[in-house]
Amino acid sequence: MTPLESFSRTAVEVVSARLLLGRQFRTFFEFSIPSGQSAVIRFQSGSDFVLQSQSLNVTSGGVRFAAVVNATESGVFGSALPVVSKNRTTSHRVGPDYVTVADITSGGQISSGTEVEVIRVSGTSSGGHATTVSGAQNNHRMLPAGVYYLKLENTDNSTSTGVYMVEWEEL
Repeated sequence: MTPLESFSRTAVEVVSARLLLGRQFRTFFEFSIPSGQSAVIRFQSGSDFVLQSQSLNVTSGGVRFAAVVNATESGVFGSALPVVSKNRTTSHRVGPDYVTVADITSGGQISSGTEVEVIRVSGTSSGGHATTVSGAQNNHRMLPAGVYYLKLENTDNSTSTGVYMVEWEEL
């Protein structure tokens, strides 16, 4: 009997079985990108996964986000991003603690590659008031294990600031 078989549930689930198993995660990347520059996140997964959601919140400037595969790396991806379990409880977790197989870092750059997704967002600020503008994708996609590059390019004439967030479920 698996740990999940001992947990009673109905056919319509409010909570995903993988959430209860501790296999759903999230991370975030707070950025400040000078004009004409970019930042790259390397998302390396050792297993197939479901991309649950991602969002790009820009508080100033403008950003073009691109998910890129088959790119050539340069520089060092040495800054680890935080990986946070979406189930941090002890009373609602089924089975032993699960450790993610994803390695998420920033710091390097990429060239070439194939863009598989693009999001553009511009923030606005006037008269001392800032408005956060978001671009989000919430449709689930099953993706194979591998290396994915998430490139944030400043499209504004000033520094662009904001936060990129992503949630996934490991299969």
